[in-house]
Amino acid sequence: MTISLFKRLSLGSLIGFLSLSALIAIGALLSGDFGSTQIKVILTTLTISGASICAMACSAFVEKRGRSAIGVLGIVCAAIAAGLTIGGIWGEFSSELYWKSTVTTIIASISLAHSLLLFIPALAPNYRWTQGALSLTAAILAGMILVAVWGEISGAGYYRVLGVVAVLVVLLTLIVPICARLGAGGAVDSSALTLTKEDEDIYRDPSGQRYRVTKI
Repeated sequence: MTISLFKRLSLGSLIGFLSLSALIAIGALLSGDFGSTQIKVILTTLTISGASICAMACSAFVEKRGRSAIGVLGIVCAAIAAGLTIGGIWGEFSSELYWKSTVTTIIASISLAHSLLLFIPALAPNYRWTQGALSLTAAILAGMILVAVWGEISGAGYYRVLGVVAVLVVLLTLIVPICARLGAGGAVDSSALTLTKEDEDIYRDPSGQRYRVTKI
């Protein structure tokens, strides 16, 4: 399965499951029957939708940057997180270890998808530090959340620091797209661009940058 096909399937799944959630919610509200089964179905469809969003972000990174290992890792994390969450919803597990493990995979998949999505833009060299800083702070934030979950930390000081890191992540998340607009590129400084066909209308240059080529 190609990355392009995977993205289309993920997008189709996202639209389908979100639509299903809406239909179930509407039907339950109109019928007045909103029991545990309906809640479980809605939570399941929302879980799959969330996993599809994370997987699409990772597959977009693979398609644009060509670095398959980290992208595939993100996709696998999203799939595992979805499986554990759905299993917990329907199995009604009360195991603390199970749910802590589930939260771990969810945080890992969200953190990877978030970082990889913002690594897709090819920034000018003087702006690329923002992507590295974002990845670092996102990793620190994810690590702090996991420490809080597994260590059951209750100290207010810890959560103040966690909040500061979260603010930095939000700030850098906003800065990266702005930098992409200010200095799009890092484009190849050459009058000739050599491309090798990779998949359908996708081509790759000698540096590994990928392009979508259409006839005009």
